Amino acid sequence: MKVREWKIVNPVYHYVILIRQGGTLKQAIAWAKKKLGCEFRIKGHVTVGRIFIKDDEITHCIWFPEKPGGGTVAHEAYHSIMHVMESVGMERPTRENEEAYAYLLAWTVIEIGRLLW
Repeated sequence: MKVREWKIVNPVYHYVILIRQGGTLKQAIAWAKKKLGCEFRIKGHVTVGRIFIKDDEITHCIWFPEKPGGGTVAHEAYHSIMHVMESVGMERPTRENEEAYAYLLAWTVIEIGRLLW
């Protein structure tokens, strides 16, 4: 599979998600290091996707080794939105704020899906 890359820009929270599809985990780590400027140590075995987050930066990277299914995209999108909401100072999901999380999750899945499907 040819390696492909995209950039998604969120107009509300003003952050970027860098998406990569294809290549090996080792290549994905090198890509994320270059994009985010930090080292990543991966524990465990990754088979369907990985998010790379730099703690002090809202922009982050998501890698899929192959074309992912909806569940995999939703899984990585969930990690993404949790990082974003924490970065902007939103408290963990509660009944009062869960709608903001739900909208951002839907937006993220749709945007990634437009690129990959």
